[in-house]
Amino acid sequence: MVHKNLYKKVLVQIEFAGFVQSQSFYDKIDALKSAEIPVHVIYKAYYDDYVKFENSKEVIVQLIQKIENSDSVVYDFAIFEAWIAAKCQHIPTICSIPFQLEPNDRENMYFKQLLEINKKDIQEIDSLYGVDLASRFEIASNIMFIPSEQVNVLYGLPSFVQASLFDYNRQLALVKYMTDPESFVCIDTNFFIPTLQTSQKLIYVAFGSWLNKIPQTQECITQIYNWLIKSFKDNPEYIFIISTGGKDYSSLLTDIPENFYFYTYVPSQIEVLQHAHLFITHGGLHSVYESIAHQVPMFVIPFHDCQHYIARNVETLKLGKAAMHTESDYQKAAFLGFQFLPRMTLNQQFLEEAIKEMLVHEDVYQQRLKILSQEKADSLASIIQNTL
Repeated sequence: MVHKNLYKKVLVQIEFAGFVQSQSFYDKIDALKSAEIPVHVIYKAYYDDYVKFENSKEVIVQLIQKIENSDSVVYDFAIFEAWIAAKCQHIPTICSIPFQLEPNDRENMYFKQLLEINKKDIQEIDSLYGVDLASRFEIASNIMFIPSEQVNVLYGLPSFVQASLFDYNRQLALVKYMTDPESFVCIDTNFFIPTLQTSQKLIYVAFGSWLNKIPQTQECITQIYNWLIKSFKDNPEYIFIISTGGKDYSSLLTDIPENFYFYTYVPSQIEVLQHAHLFITHGGLHSVYESIAHQVPMFVIPFHDCQHYIARNVETLKLGKAAMHTESDYQKAAFLGFQFLPRMTLNQQFLEEAIKEMLVHEDVYQQRLKILSQEKADSLASIIQNTL
């Protein structure tokens, strides 16, 4: 291990915007600086199109110049250009993968389409840098990426990540697991957590901010809210705190009963989870791991991509239940050309019965969550310090 005072600098490329909160990125940088690691940060991704590689050659040239004399390059998995630049400079890399990886499928039609769309640019990059991109690319969610040949950092706890056989058909070198804490806090002076009676159960519902901005998913989310209201409006033993991710749903809902509390944001999700008996979530990574940390059983309603693998892992490890898509859902989505899948099996009765069953067996789920929450993972700072 290189002593921290001997570092020249560590270059960090910002996470893929839209999947990891920007605040999380700055928290990680602050943590590195607190560990006395000199950090040179590129604060902005070079371009917004992660499907076409027409700008990649220019990006590689810029990165080669920027990373000169670095000890290591920490790059987000969506920025494969950083891997090429580091290889040209013979600099070790650490790849940050903020996704739940699934088994790699090179026969995936979308993967083949991406290779074909970018065939000309891939050939030109291969010719310039001798890298044979097509053989190195893997797919995660809807992103093609190249893992590090030194260290790959997966966000999460080992048992949870490994439940999806994520390393099947992948060329991953050393894998580390990271659980740097989130510290995102917003201000809402109207927010409060009601005092619960002994017999009452608090159910927290949140589908993130991104899904609440998409018209097709807004329709599904609105339907879920109305189902919950119809099922539990006359039962004060069930208290619901619902965070709508910045979207105002009030005009789309039936009359909101007294045991339902709707907020555009909650100031701290962790604070709510400390009081919650059940968490209804879309299966975002941060949300799931916060739920594990506070031993709150989950009912996961995935909408797209890696959320399905996260939901399946929750069920596999018996940490909760999930409303998975069926084959008919996938066929309908393909017909509509719609990546946020419509869902045939999720209905009011299914939702109500799942919630009641989980709360009856809450202690069983909590025991499994307690065991998993005691697993160990590292911080990004310690991974860098122990790698160089």
